[in-house]
Amino acid sequence: MNISSNNTTRKSGLFGTVLLLPSFLCLDAPLVAISWSTADQYLQRGFLSAYEPHAALFLVVWGIYLFDRLHDTRPGLREQRNSLRHRFALRHRGLLLSLFVTAFTASALLVFTGKIVRFFWAWGTILAIPVLFYFVAFRFFSGRFKWLRPLPTKEITIGLCFAAGVCLASGSFQVTRLVPLAILFLLNCLIIARAEAAEDRISDPAAFYSSAPNEGTDERFNGWEITLAVCSAGAAWLLRNEIPFRLAVTASAIWLMAIPLVRAARQSVQSLADAALLTPWPVVAGWLFFR
Repeated sequence: MNISSNNTTRKSGLFGTVLLLPSFLCLDAPLVAISWSTADQYLQRGFLSAYEPHAALFLVVWGIYLFDRLHDTRPGLREQRNSLRHRFALRHRGLLLSLFVTAFTASALLVFTGKIVRFFWAWGTILAIPVLFYFVAFRFFSGRFKWLRPLPTKEITIGLCFAAGVCLASGSFQVTRLVPLAILFLLNCLIIARAEAAEDRISDPAAFYSSAPNEGTDERFNGWEITLAVCSAGAAWLLRNEIPFRLAVTASAIWLMAIPLVRAARQSVQSLADAALLTPWPVVAGWLFFR
């Protein structure tokens, strides 16, 4: 989920390209978002209501990630990204730009044709403020916000915005839903950031581990990540009554913590970390089947 890069120059091959296609096209993050929003709404109500909020969430998240990828690979950038997905973006900027225009146009049509009720677009407008802060502080003018570095402020902002968007689309802004998801998404960002620290030192100085010389090497566990994994699962079990939600958060946290243990995973950390967040519907389906 973290809007960053993979530290690899290895070719993916045809099979790898197919597996990484969602990451290449920035589809992994929006798929994660609607997976949690639809599953959470189902757990709240026992059914899925209007599709428009979930569709809007998908399109907005997709547009944000496409814009960020295009910004990373813009012409004139001094340090080109070496990750597989950024090299794909360099070769297919026209495709990604077309997808960005499509996502932006479709989301605008949902809003301005009355498909989104006032509650959703009003709160969505408020949520746009921290998203704008993310781009200003960590993308456009990151050099002016060095005082934010002692904490993983960039990753916290991403986690909160992502969790808030999921809660908004599911129809509830309750703290009991926001907190476990925000911690889980923050964990996802830090797992990716630590694996990509070497490249981030050059191309993404706002990333939390970019200033730590020993991160992203052979260390398997980190105090931040262990704490967040425990806190995300703990918050889910303490704040939520729905057992499938608790199990989904716990399963995602365990999967995320297992990724650094696999050396081969370093080539595709972002894809694996985002796949680790696709647990809601498999868990819900399994719960309904075996209940």
